[in-house]
Amino acid sequence: MWDNWENKRVLVTGANGFIGGWLCKKLVEKGAAVTGTVHGDQELLESHDIAKKVKAVQADVRNPSELKEAFAENPVLCFHLAAMSSTRDAVKSLEQTFEINVNGTKNVLEAAAEAGAAVVFVSSVKAYDGQTENCFLEEDELLGKSAYAKSKIAAEAECKKASEERGLSVAVARLGNVFGGRDSNFTRLVPGAIKQILDGKQPQVMGKGESLLDFAYVEDIVEGLMLIGEKAAESRLEAEEFNLGSGECHSVREVVEILLDIAESDQKIVFSGEEKICREKLCIEKAGKELGWKPKNSLRAGLEKAFGQFKEAP
Repeated sequence: MWDNWENKRVLVTGANGFIGGWLCKKLVEKGAAVTGTVHGDQELLESHDIAKKVKAVQADVRNPSELKEAFAENPVLCFHLAAMSSTRDAVKSLEQTFEINVNGTKNVLEAAAEAGAAVVFVSSVKAYDGQTENCFLEEDELLGKSAYAKSKIAAEAECKKASEERGLSVAVARLGNVFGGRDSNFTRLVPGAIKQILDGKQPQVMGKGESLLDFAYVEDIVEGLMLIGEKAAESRLEAEEFNLGSGECHSVREVVEILLDIAESDQKIVFSGEEKICREKLCIEKAGKELGWKPKNSLRAGLEKAFGQFKEAP
């Protein structure tokens, strides 16, 4: 029975990424013994003041021997977040995207099977098709067309295969558009807009900002991931899917307007270029029913926290 996280051995791939850093922080706070794969520096772990509390292993998920070292302490659970996470970068380098997101996932699953670790694979709302009149259910067909979406769909297929062929306990978490402090990818809406506002510039928005997206605050998502992890470690899951988001959709324009209001800025949004309008909303009832999870922060509350975090540590 998974009573608490105290001294549980946990591996986080992509520990120096945006969500990975926040996840490691919460795991450390809960008393877990955390190992994290990093690729390059440990700046994000240092910014969370946990660099000395996480065993960092330089490992590329494309390299099985490096992964073997990461799994050397036989963790009971692996959160697999290491990925080519930028949809824009994914288009620029298709081969690298599939090497990291698909073959890298396959390598992680193989290493986890050898170590006897359960796996939580982090996927995305982008795996769906980007348009829904209601909300995306876990059982909906995955029709995402972008390179990033297709790589996540293929990686989910590897999760199912590993569960069937290796008896691995695997859960798939499909995340909405996650935002929060310490996100250095300024091509994303929220960190990009906050940086522009803090720099005294007018925030830039593509088209008219009419796309409706499911935005979720990072600490709410981390809590959901940990609950999924507990379930995967307690009982064998056969690549079971869980949506984690806000269960709401808000326009890009509304998000930026809220940030301007939080900043008490009189800057005006600059609309330019063309926007591919989409409507993304995740159904999150399953996570509520089976995990007892729901987001604690409203959109504005989350944006207020994110704005404050960027002011403290841009």
